[in-house]
Amino acid sequence: MKTRSDLHRYVAATTVVAISVALSIDIGFRLILFTTWSATLTSWAITVFTATVVAVPILWAIGKAQLELWEAKRHVDELSRTDPLTGLLNRRCLFDEELAPENPGMSLVIVDIDHFKSVNDSYGHRAGDQVLRTVAQIMASELNDWGRLCRMGGEEFALLTEDIPPELLVRRLSRLCHRLSSIPLVVEGRAVRLTVSIGAAIRQHRSLDELYIEADRALYAAKQGGRNRVCVSPDLNRLLPPELAMPAPSALAGTCRQ
Repeated sequence: MKTRSDLHRYVAATTVVAISVALSIDIGFRLILFTTWSATLTSWAITVFTATVVAVPILWAIGKAQLELWEAKRHVDELSRTDPLTGLLNRRCLFDEELAPENPGMSLVIVDIDHFKSVNDSYGHRAGDQVLRTVAQIMASELNDWGRLCRMGGEEFALLTEDIPPELLVRRLSRLCHRLSSIPLVVEGRAVRLTVSIGAAIRQHRSLDELYIEADRALYAAKQGGRNRVCVSPDLNRLLPPELAMPAPSALAGTCRQ
């Protein structure tokens, strides 16, 4: 039982069963002790009325308790999968194998806010929290329809995509990077400028842990390359068209695009 409609159907169906059982007993009793049809029909009507009056409130209370229990379990499950600060999914949900079946076309993107510690040091932790919420909202507007968007912890976010063409993915990530760097965020009445570094990798036949390592290497390349840029793993880079392919700073770290 998961909705109010399920509750209504449960009460209606179970009430019909209760009336049927009560009426069957009364019919059997009246056939044995038959007097007149008038008395018999009156008895049956009283039985139906009594069974309905008794059954409906009892069944409604039972069904409502079951519905509230299911809703409470669902709420607890949502809390266990949701980052309380940003409202995005959390790290646990990102690496849930049931939600991420093996798909060679899957890509993992890691986004890290550059020099976030200086935001906390300069403006305070409340402002830092607001920056995280604002960045999460911007990322959701850009990427949420492309896969599972999560906050990994601290100033790090991740996106797990399903079969997004590499060219479109890199173009969208570059747009996100430019959007965040070009317009200052207004936090508690103050303008805060920030940039992000982005690393991306394609799964192919890797495990989720191996995919994370590849994306993290690309993120490291973005940091080493000067931040405020998108870097992709070598495998992902080979799938890009020539106009988007990036020269590799190293064979291990990945390839970058500012």
